[in-house]
Amino acid sequence: MPQVRIETRDHWLQGRNAQLFQAIQDGLVEGIKIPPDDQCFRLITYDAPHFPTPPGKTDPIPPELPQPGGPQPEDVPPAPSHPTGPPAPVA
Repeated sequence: MPQVRIETRDHWLQGRNAQLFQAIQDGLVEGIKIPPDDQCFRLITYDAPHFPTPPGKTDPIPPELPQPGGPQPEDVPPAPSHPTGPPAPVA
């Protein structure tokens, strides 16, 4: 069973922990085919002073989490293939 640890600023999720956990779970079930009832998440939050903001910059706005009915992985174009082809096999 994979273990997922997320570390972020304390205010980043703005009470959306359940949405984040569901998005992670959905990705693990679909992406690496874990059983739907397998879950092991840890969310570790830190106070803002642990993430200094460079002079002249502002604290970034939290990104939107996936919403039911929103864009799905199949709606995102695939990443371009590596220009030199696949990696060589390890001997």
